Amino acid sequence: MLIELGRKTFSEKGCIECHTREGAGGKSAPNLDRIARTADPTYVRESILAPDRRIVPGFEAGLMPQNYGSVLTEAEIDALQYYLSNEVAPTPH
Repeated sequence: MLIELGRKTFSEKGCIECHTREGAGGKSAPNLDRIARTADPTYVRESILAPDRRIVPGFEAGLMPQNYGSVLTEAEIDALQYYLSNEVAPTPH
């Protein structure tokens, strides 16, 4: 299931260290709990592959890794995009 692979990729590839998703994670990067309400899937994908192209106000450029296009598989990118582009209920921690 894409949501599960996206959740796993988000956690294992370090996104959760800086971003909040499902009510858990870091605070040094934008909270992604409600990104599905404000950003279309194309923007989400672009933000993964070229994170400095559009910087969220209040955050600095250059903090997010620029190499996800080469370190993530196409399946991981697709799943991460799907996971972030869809509302999910917080998982119990």
